[in-house]
Amino acid sequence: MTLRKLALPAAFAGLALAIGGTAIAQPYGYGRTCAENQLNCAYQPYGHSPQLGAVPTGGSREIQRLNGPPAFGPNLPLVSTQIDGLRAIYEHWMLTIVIRNQAPDLISPMVTCTFTNGGRPVAQITHTSYALAPGQSAIVELDGPPVTASYVDGGSCQVVGPLM
Repeated sequence: MTLRKLALPAAFAGLALAIGGTAIAQPYGYGRTCAENQLNCAYQPYGHSPQLGAVPTGGSREIQRLNGPPAFGPNLPLVSTQIDGLRAIYEHWMLTIVIRNQAPDLISPMVTCTFTNGGRPVAQITHTSYALAPGQSAIVELDGPPVTASYVDGGSCQVVGPLM
């Protein structure tokens, strides 16, 4: 089999295409392994060592409040958290969490969430939902590090404390 280069439009300049057999499209100068080019390691969780605090975060915003029946008791925590999703939106990693007041009084719970890569912390952000009524839930979006700065494959949140 002979390989020949195709005449491609300027938008495709730098791509090599093989005709017949297997087609390979790869920019010139880029290797296929991490050793050949560091860009190939970008989305491997153990390909680099992220450091907590080294990556800036975008902030947090409360997007909705939901009222529900009060659910408090001696065996329940004052505040519960649930992670609803992790995704890349608008060039940032975004974590969506639900914070629920399970106390009999109005509280302002503070939650700290950590964005992780392979179990190692990449960035951390803290959010306070002010004046949550008993049974009320707050849906919060946390903007994490830029997708170009680090790969994020998970997240964890913990309640730092309810502010009475």
